[in-house]
Amino acid sequence: MNEFTKLLDAKPYYKFQAFLGEQGQKTKRNVGIAFMKDDNSSYCLRLWSFVNERFYVVPKRGSSNEFLIMTREANRLPNPKTQYLWNVVGNASTTEDKLHLAIKFDLFEKIIFMNLIPETSGTDNQIKSNVA
Repeated sequence: MNEFTKLLDAKPYYKFQAFLGEQGQKTKRNVGIAFMKDDNSSYCLRLWSFVNERFYVVPKRGSSNEFLIMTREANRLPNPKTQYLWNVVGNASTTEDKLHLAIKFDLFEKIIFMNLIPETSGTDNQIKSNVA
């Protein structure tokens, strides 16, 4: 079983588009996709330019409008206290209309927007665990 299949475990996931473009602009360039478990508050973001990398959009403590953009790597220390080492690589905040996240990576100038309304596929916006 590959890592992406492991990501899609028994709980349903919601899918959100990530795109370049100005807020409210009709033409947008799709640059990735994010997933969220049904009972989770963080997103797993995949960008098409970095196909082997996963970014995690995690809410900041005490704030419902601000997020940290993080990566993780396995902790390879002998007898580690934590399974992963987390790296902050950017931040995000909700837009004024509360419909998108404005994602700012530390190394890039462009802002990536992510929908906060799940994508619909027919009448169901959940991705079932048997879809990989």
